[in-house]
Amino acid sequence: MSRTYTDFTDIPTAGTQIQLGAALSLTTRKITSIFMRADPNNAGNAFVGDLNVSATNGIPLQPGESVSVDYTTDKGGSELLGYWWGDVAVNGDNIIWSAIGLL
Repeated sequence: MSRTYTDFTDIPTAGTQIQLGAALSLTTRKITSIFMRADPNNAGNAFVGDLNVSATNGIPLQPGESVSVDYTTDKGGSELLGYWWGDVAVNGDNIIWSAIGLL
């Protein structure tokens, strides 16, 4: 069985990494896939990656751009949602995300 989690992560201060799912206490949930999108209303780029994500280390996303990762064929079929962190170039920009999690 699976469950879909969808939320956005507001990053109030550019240059400060925020863990996706932390606001919902979901960082220990195992997920089988994740879709991450820079809010189309962002004033600058967003960046996603591991806990070392930054403007120079991570996957850059222009406003409205997205990336998805499917773990069903890699990493034993799942990863913790807490693996994913975000950062932004402009204070207050957001990362919208949706993950398929295991119950």
